[in-house]
Amino acid sequence: MLFNKFDEYYQRLLVAQYDISEMIEHKLTRWEVREDFLKTIILDQFPSLQILSWIITNDKVQSPQTDIIITDYNCRTRKLWTKNLVNIDDCKMILEVKSNATWKDLKKFNDDAWKIKSLWNENLLCWIFCYKIDLKLNTILERFWYKYFSEYQTFQDYDKILLKYPNINFFISIDSFPEFEDDKEVFIVFDKEKEIDKNTHEKWGYSFIIDKPSVKNLFNVLSWFNR
Repeated sequence: MLFNKFDEYYQRLLVAQYDISEMIEHKLTRWEVREDFLKTIILDQFPSLQILSWIITNDKVQSPQTDIIITDYNCRTRKLWTKNLVNIDDCKMILEVKSNATWKDLKKFNDDAWKIKSLWNENLLCWIFCYKIDLKLNTILERFWYKYFSEYQTFQDYDKILLKYPNINFFISIDSFPEFEDDKEVFIVFDKEKEIDKNTHEKWGYSFIIDKPSVKNLFNVLSWFNR
C-alpha cells in the first residue's frame, strides 16, 4: 500500500507538471520541458541508469530521432551539447514520449521501432509513454488485440487479426479512461508467449494491466531492468 501511494505521488507530479506546462506557448519547448521532467523522475528513482537522447546508429545507418535512450551505464555517450550519438550495441531500452498521442503516432513509432531493431538489436525494448491519448478505449484495445464491453466491464481477445504494432513492447498512458470504474489507466505489454493464431499457433500477442497509477508499471520494468 505504501509503495502504491509513493508511485501515485510521482504520477500526480507528472500530471501536474503536464498541466502547468500548458502555459508555455512554444510547442517544441513545452514538449522538451515535459520530456526532461520525465527523465528527472526516472533518474530520481534509478540514479544508476544512463539516459541519453537523439540518434541511434550501427555506424552505417542511423535511426529517427529518439526521445529517451537507456543504455549501459559505462558506455560512450558521444555527446553533442544535449544530444547523443548512441551505438546500437549499447542500447537497452527506448521511450517515445507523447503529450497527446494519436493512432498516427502509434503507427509511426511502431515503424521507427522496427527501423531501430533492424540495426541488429531485435531485443531492444521499445516503449511509448503517453501523458494523454486522443483515442477511445475500445480503439486502443482493438489495435492491441482486445475488445472491451463496458456494460459488463469485461474483455474479449480477438483470434484472427494481425498485430498492428508488433514492434512496440510497452504502451503506457497516465490518462484515465471514464469507461473504467475508478478512472483506471491502461498499461499494455507485448507478450511473445500469448497465442494469437489458433490455426498456426504463433506465439505473438499482448497482455494488459488495468490499474492505477499506471506509472508504477514503468518503474517495475525499470526495476527488473536495473538489476
